[in-house]
Amino acid sequence: MNRRNSKEENGITLLALSITIIILLILAGITIAGLTGKNGLINNTEEAKKQTEIANEKEILERATAGAMAQDSRGNIKKENLQNKLNNETGEGKTEVSDVGEEFEVLFTDSNRYYAIDKNGNIGNAEEFIEDKNPGDITKDQNGNTVDGSIEHPYEIWCIEDLVVFSNLVNGEGIELKDGKAVKIEDAKGFDGEYVVLKRSLNFKSKYSYADSERTDFGDINGNAEDGNILMNEMTTGSGFKPIGRVENYNYFYFKGNFDGENNSINNLYKNGFFGYISNAEIKNIKLYSQFKNRRGLVNEASGNIIINNCHNFINVGKFDYENNGRYAGIISFNAGDIVIINCSNHGKITGSGYAIGGIIGYSTAMGKIYISNTYNTGEINFDESGISYSGAGGLIGLNYYENSSIEINNCYNTGNITGKAVYKGNIIGNARILDNIINNSYIVKNENIDILGAGSYTGNVEVKTIEEIKTQEFVDILNQNILDKENWNRWYLGTDKFPTCEK
Repeated sequence: MNRRNSKEENGITLLALSITIIILLILAGITIAGLTGKNGLINNTEEAKKQTEIANEKEILERATAGAMAQDSRGNIKKENLQNKLNNETGEGKTEVSDVGEEFEVLFTDSNRYYAIDKNGNIGNAEEFIEDKNPGDITKDQNGNTVDGSIEHPYEIWCIEDLVVFSNLVNGEGIELKDGKAVKIEDAKGFDGEYVVLKRSLNFKSKYSYADSERTDFGDINGNAEDGNILMNEMTTGSGFKPIGRVENYNYFYFKGNFDGENNSINNLYKNGFFGYISNAEIKNIKLYSQFKNRRGLVNEASGNIIINNCHNFINVGKFDYENNGRYAGIISFNAGDIVIINCSNHGKITGSGYAIGGIIGYSTAMGKIYISNTYNTGEINFDESGISYSGAGGLIGLNYYENSSIEINNCYNTGNITGKAVYKGNIIGNARILDNIINNSYIVKNENIDILGAGSYTGNVEVKTIEEIKTQEFVDILNQNILDKENWNRWYLGTDKFPTCEK
């Protein structure tokens, strides 16, 4: 009886204590969700600690980088000098310097964070070194749980091996990895209506973007069977990464799904662009960077119903010496579908000849509608050889071929120079070929002797601005006032280069 009373008293005591704690939390204006939720006190404290650590690591990098540059008579950074300076700052074994071509990467071994440092000593953002436990298997998440490509459980790309397998599956060739073992791909997978997400930024020249950058089980990808087949070499030499989607003997292997880059980037993409052939697909939230020139930017060829949202190209795009003609653009080189491009930009120089080049779309043969909004180009557009009689070079679109198609452009701007030998050159469209284009609330920096459209006409309003006027908060405010669809359009702000940007 006494034991029972003791238990009851203990239960009452614990209950009273719990109630007291909850009351105190309520009185303090703090709920359990307020403590543990996404924006809760605990998470905010952890985030503040993380940001403090990152700030400290960047200060260490700044001092070590400055010291390494001072050791060289020309102010260059040498790997051994940078490593020695870091060892002096943190002690040996606390950092690891890697040479990745145009940059160095420094890993802090305790935090598992790494930073890129360019040849001028500029330090990039902190990146987490994340170990993928199932590299080459996009049907597994980071913890090994199965994902099925649904919107709730999309396929996940965590490393270069995953990206290569994604490309292999769409192209119907090569291998995928299952339980760490190579499995030959027998049939192409278009991912029709399925979802794929890029879970972190990847760099083809960084060993931290691979589970194992020296693995050879993927075989010859770059067209050089005698180079040892080391995966990083396969991705950065020869023909490099194989774009997602291909054509062979008029047999098309399309990506037909939904790809979300989750505002991550692909860095040092080599030679052939990212997506090859897509149809009835949506691509969003991805940025492309590279020290290498590429033949294509985001997509080589698109057909069907296409949505491109919040995609940004920083790669120089252009022809290679043996190519005599073609279509070149930062976002879509060749369009044969009904397409919506929204919240996108091109910053790379576009160089080409033959049919058409443009900052956003090179050449379109769609009989349907092209809709471009909240989008801009700052890259130079250079048609470097004489082209066919109707060739076009434009800030947003090079050439629209069919006269019964339609084009609508809203809230866009172009500052890129349009140069070269295209027959038709325009600040917005090189050769529209149609008379009922709609261009509203758009802006250009006037190129001498080049009109808004090289051929065709439009209704709406396009204003001429100077570079100085465009690089102002006042111009940002104008762009934001023009936003019609607040749910789908990104808001504008001044970027680090002072150009208005709508990147997320």
